[in-house]
Amino acid sequence: MSETKDDEWTFDVIVLGTGLKECILSALMSLQGKKVLHMDSNDYYGNEEASPNLKTLATDHRGPGVELDVKRYGRSHQYNIDLAPKFLMASGTLVKILQIMKVTEYINFRGIMGSYVFHNRALHKVPATAREGLSSKLLGMMQTYRFKGFIEYVNTYEADDAKTHGGLDLSTMTMAQLYRHFSIDTTVQTFISHALALEPDNAHLSLPAKPVIEKIKCYAYSVLRFGNSPYIYPCYGVGNLPEAFSRFAALRNGMFMLSSNVSSLNYGDDGKVTGLTFTHEQVNDGKASVATAPIIICDPRYLPAENVTQTGQIARCVVIMTAPIPNTNEQGNGQIIIPNIEVKRQNDVYMSCLSGDLEACPQQKYLAIMSTTVEGGAVSDITDKKACQQACERELKHALALIPNRNILDKFTWVTNSKRATNGADLAGKNVFCTTTCDASTHFQAAMAEVLSMYRSITGEELNLTLPEATKEQE
Repeated sequence: MSETKDDEWTFDVIVLGTGLKECILSALMSLQGKKVLHMDSNDYYGNEEASPNLKTLATDHRGPGVELDVKRYGRSHQYNIDLAPKFLMASGTLVKILQIMKVTEYINFRGIMGSYVFHNRALHKVPATAREGLSSKLLGMMQTYRFKGFIEYVNTYEADDAKTHGGLDLSTMTMAQLYRHFSIDTTVQTFISHALALEPDNAHLSLPAKPVIEKIKCYAYSVLRFGNSPYIYPCYGVGNLPEAFSRFAALRNGMFMLSSNVSSLNYGDDGKVTGLTFTHEQVNDGKASVATAPIIICDPRYLPAENVTQTGQIARCVVIMTAPIPNTNEQGNGQIIIPNIEVKRQNDVYMSCLSGDLEACPQQKYLAIMSTTVEGGAVSDITDKKACQQACERELKHALALIPNRNILDKFTWVTNSKRATNGADLAGKNVFCTTTCDASTHFQAAMAEVLSMYRSITGEELNLTLPEATKEQE
């Protein structure tokens, strides 16, 4: 690679970072016929959404030379531990993108056996059928019928058909007003908003109800596809998703370079980006090289510090267990949401429960991976392992309490900084488009909304999510 042609480093788009959002956008640009250069400073795909084996995770947290007893843990390569675990909504945007681009050919998916919500100090399965809804302890007798009326309204509601609106204007009516209209009490409001609409906090209550209703409809459609829950999961870990989209782009003449050091983004006299300067040991004998492109997509790591704002921190914890979490399912896989109101927090607490059936760990071992937004004081240095452990045990104590100590084989904790491009930096005006870091949730809904928004900003068009007829027939 040390001898290059004049146009070898000229591209239509340069993408920096191999998180899922960056990889999807890279694939979408390649699908449009654009020449894409995709780089990452890491030597692996996925960044925050990677799925390392146990040896790699242990080394990162405890240093090199760590010993893992095979009899105790099983084999390291049988673990695919998500650093930021997430499930796919079966009828959600990500699944539609996977189907449209036929990326599903590269990945096997399995259904998740259950979704659970924490209420009154106990776990309850989120009803997936009418029978489960009627028997659920989440709903009292009167609220069961009110909930049924609410769900019937949601199921029949079509934004483009005023006859289905029941005389309500959900573009102006807030979610709190809609709940009052159906006499839904606070407990059931929490269940609907946090377990069905997957809202992370209560800010949505004062906003128009229409977007929340659309989220609930997506949840309901997804449940109908598989029955136990609305979620599916990529076997061998979420890290397979960025790799699959990267493979898609590579087959369309995308160029990928890991272990690349980007020293600067370059701009023309008009203030718009012209490319970047980088080094790679296999390019130009390791000396500084320039790649040109009129558009750059990146994650916050590649922006100057003055263009990046830290918006908070996320506490994360991986627990290796010898048995499933009590009061879930014997398969040991599912989603658990602990609503903020139940534990007097501002933000929800999320848990992904994974098992050998999902190729996430050896058989007879189970993973509980939990996360939430740090509220009790930021960690000043996230490389301080002791400080991170204390913060995680404080922020995630309600999730950790669901796991009996006798079932805990090992535990890893860390804190990540949440970042985004600084408002007012006018990066879009410079043709630089920056994603946000991975959030605390265990689903891709917010991430996919960001992908659609960025695609619109980059291309000036909406992404067409209509499935081809052949794909619909295959379903």
